[in-house]
Amino acid sequence: DGKTAQFTMKINYIVGEEIIPELDDDFVKGLEDYTCGTVEEFKTVYREELNEQKSAFMEEQDKNRMWMNLINQAVYSGYPDGYVEGYVQDVETNYTSMAAAYGFTLEELIVGMYNMDMETFNQEVKEQAQLQVKSEVLCRYIADLEGITVTEEEYLAMVQEYMDSFGYEDM
Repeated sequence: DGKTAQFTMKINYIVGEEIIPELDDDFVKGLEDYTCGTVEEFKTVYREELNEQKSAFMEEQDKNRMWMNLINQAVYSGYPDGYVEGYVQDVETNYTSMAAAYGFTLEELIVGMYNMDMETFNQEVKEQAQLQVKSEVLCRYIADLEGITVTEEEYLAMVQEYMDSFGYEDM
């Protein structure tokens, strides 16, 4: 009923000592993400790429620091009703769904994956929710001061852009 088969294979590498290819022109020409022909050309292009990434990272860090300074210096008279609780509920729902996808309870996920107890988790989620609400309140305050508005068309275009980027077809 069965048939006999014969296979020939060549084993190029067995797990063990790491094989690091030599950085030469042939290696550089074989790189998929670069069209360089020489090692020197590759080094120049790669150095520029790294510098651009570093500059973008540093700029983003500066923006985040400035924003956090604004949030921390602003005076808040409290949180809008239900906002913090809404953010906390959203985070808990997301983590509960993630836990269920792995066959865990929320507590099993938090203890096992994040190495913290539920009390610490709940406190951190609440602090992040408060920070998020402060950020949103500050954004709205600045937008009001500067007369910045968003039309319905602009809002819907942005929603569509986000939906497209995450692969959603409708709200």
